[in-house]
Amino acid sequence: MTTIPLTTHTSVQLLPQRAVYWPAQRAVVIADAHIGRPLPHHQHTATLLPTLLARLTEVIATTAATQCIVLGDLFHMRKHYLPEAVDSFVQWRQQHADLDMLLVRGNHERAMGDPPARCGLRCINPGFVLDEVTLLHEPRQQPGFAMSAHLHPSMLVP
Repeated sequence: MTTIPLTTHTSVQLLPQRAVYWPAQRAVVIADAHIGRPLPHHQHTATLLPTLLARLTEVIATTAATQCIVLGDLFHMRKHYLPEAVDSFVQWRQQHADLDMLLVRGNHERAMGDPPARCGLRCINPGFVLDEVTLLHEPRQQPGFAMSAHLHPSMLVP
């Protein structure tokens, strides 16, 4: 775990589970989960979602977080939200009903609209400021500190 100071009052911890813990907010921060996205090489989509939700459950339990902030693109969709992906997420949310979930709208949410209300998310526009830190999906030049996502480089090795 690596701790990074953001402001004079705020620091975050980078976690090996691909998440950030923000102690002052008791929040776990994730981004670009793309729930429902097909995996390469014809793998079945269902294999990714349980892994993601298990990892998020572990991080919440380990940190005792009361809030989860998603920096955009929670779901992956082209024309609509995949019902089976939404159903699986809703089941997980029911198990974590006390967890406050904040979704900073990303390019997928802008294109398709907010996820269904039954997902239990508070959806906000990018630029929301929390504890002197601006929450974004896509990085942009601005004064002060910001947390953003969207740029998720990867490499596929055969």
